[in-house]
Amino acid sequence: MTSKERVCRALQHVEPDRVPVGEVYVDYPIVEEVLGRKTYYRSHARETFALWEGRRDEVVDNQKRDLVEFVRKTELDTVPVWPVPPRNRVVEPPQAIGENLWEDRAGNVLRYIPLTEDLIIAE
Repeated sequence: MTSKERVCRALQHVEPDRVPVGEVYVDYPIVEEVLGRKTYYRSHARETFALWEGRRDEVVDNQKRDLVEFVRKTELDTVPVWPVPPRNRVVEPPQAIGENLWEDRAGNVLRYIPLTEDLIIAE
C-alpha cells in the first residue's frame, strides 16, 4: 500500500495496512542526523541569520529539498506544508549592539542563545 492509499483509507475510516505516520515537528538536530548534513529546516536562528543576509531563496530551496528527503528516508506517510518567507519581502536586519545581541527597528533587543541556537527577545 502506498502512503497516499494508506492516508486515504484512514481518512475514510477504512483500516489501512498500518497506521499512517507523519512529521509534525521534528527539530533540526534530528533532521540533520538523518540527512548527514546541516539544514535550514526548523533551524531556529540559523534560518533567521540567513534571511537577514538576504539568502531567502537558498533557505527555501534547502528546506524543500531536505524535508522531502527526510520524509523519504524515514518512510513517513505525510509531509507538512509550512509557509515560507515571501519572495520579494525586504528584510531589514537588526543592528548589532553586542556579542549575540541585536536591536530591531521597534527597539526589541534580540539575544542569540548558542546552546539551543535560538533567537529570543531579551528586552
